[in-house]
Amino acid sequence: MKNFEDYFEGIFDFTKGQRLGLISLFFLIVLAANIHRFFGQKNPKEIYKLLPQPIGEYEDFGKTKEKSLFNLEKTPLNPNHATLEQLISVGMNPKTAKILINFRNKGARFKNLNDLDRIYGMDKKWLQTAGNLFVFDEKQDKNTLMAAEHEVFGFDPNTVNPEAMKKLGFDEKTIKTIENFRSKGGHFYKKEDLLKIYGLKAEFYQELEPFIEIVQPKIESNSIKGNNEQMQVSAPKAKEKPKLKVNAAVIEDWVELPGIGPATATKIINYRNKLGGFYSIEQIAKTPKLPDSVFRKLVPLVTLDPFVPPIKINQVTIETLLKHPEFDMQTATKIINYRNKNGQIKDMNDINQMGLTPERLVIIKEYIQFK
Repeated sequence: MKNFEDYFEGIFDFTKGQRLGLISLFFLIVLAANIHRFFGQKNPKEIYKLLPQPIGEYEDFGKTKEKSLFNLEKTPLNPNHATLEQLISVGMNPKTAKILINFRNKGARFKNLNDLDRIYGMDKKWLQTAGNLFVFDEKQDKNTLMAAEHEVFGFDPNTVNPEAMKKLGFDEKTIKTIENFRSKGGHFYKKEDLLKIYGLKAEFYQELEPFIEIVQPKIESNSIKGNNEQMQVSAPKAKEKPKLKVNAAVIEDWVELPGIGPATATKIINYRNKLGGFYSIEQIAKTPKLPDSVFRKLVPLVTLDPFVPPIKINQVTIETLLKHPEFDMQTATKIINYRNKNGQIKDMNDINQMGLTPERLVIIKEYIQFK
C-alpha cells in the first residue's frame, strides 16, 4: 500500500522548458492585470491609435458599423490645393477625389463644407465626421480683390472719368489724387506711370494692367501730313487678308493678330482643345486671362469654321464630361442618371427631358454626337 507521500512524488518535478513556460505565463498574467496602469485613463480611441493601422483607405467593419477614422491625418487640408494622394490619405473615396480635382481644374473653388457636399459621390456621413480635417482659403485683403469684384473694361487713365473709375474699383482718395494730378498738367505716358499715384496698391494695378489703354497724342506737321497723303495716293492698296479660321488656326496664325503673342495664342488654342472647338466667336472671350480689349480687337479679324463634336454622349463617363469647360456638375449628373435609367440617349428630344436650361441645351447640342 502506497504512503500519502507517494501520491505527490514527482508532481513538482519540471524540465527546463516547462519551468521557462511557467515563468513566461506568470509574467503575462501580471502584465494583463496591470495593463491599465500603462495607459491610465486614456480614451479607447487613443489606445487604438497605438496599434498598427492599415495603410490606404479606412476599413469597413460591417454595414452596421461606421467606417474607422482613427487613422486619418491630423494636418488640415485645403481642398482647393490638396493633391489626389492627400485627399485619399484622409479617407476620401478615390473616385470622388478625382471628380473633385477635375471640378477644381475647371476653375471651381470650395468655400465651405457645403460646397464639398455637392461633389458627385461624396459620402455625407464621412464628410460630417471628417469635416474638421479641411480648411478653406482665408479672405484676402480687400484691395487685392477690387478688380475682381468690380467691372473691368478698357480705359485710358488720362481721360477716364470718376464714375468709370468707381466701377473699376478705385477708391475715393485715389480718384481724387488722379484728378488733381491731371488738373495740374500731369500725363500718363505708359501703364507703369499709374503706380506713381500715392495709395494705389501694386496688387490692384496688376489686376487692371491688361485693361489700361493709353492713347498717345498724334503730332503731325503740315509737311508730314502732305507727304503721307501723297504716299497714300501713289501706293497701291494692299489686299485684305482673309479672316482667320478659329478652329483650324495654329499658333503661327494667331500671333499675326494685334495684341496676341505666343503665350496668349497658346492659351486660346489650349482652351479650344478642351472644348473640342469653338461654336461661336464669343466663346474665345472665355479663354482664361484673355483681356477683353484684346478680344474686341480680334473679333472683326476672325471667322468660324466647322469642327467635329468631340463627345459621344452614350459612351462618355462623368469624369470626361467634367473635364469639358462647358459641362458643370449638375448637367453631367443629369446626363449620366438619365442614361442609367433609360438606356441610350437617341436625340435632342431625350436631352430636352432632362430639365436643363435653354442656354445649356444650346451649348450641349454643339458638342455631342449620339452614334
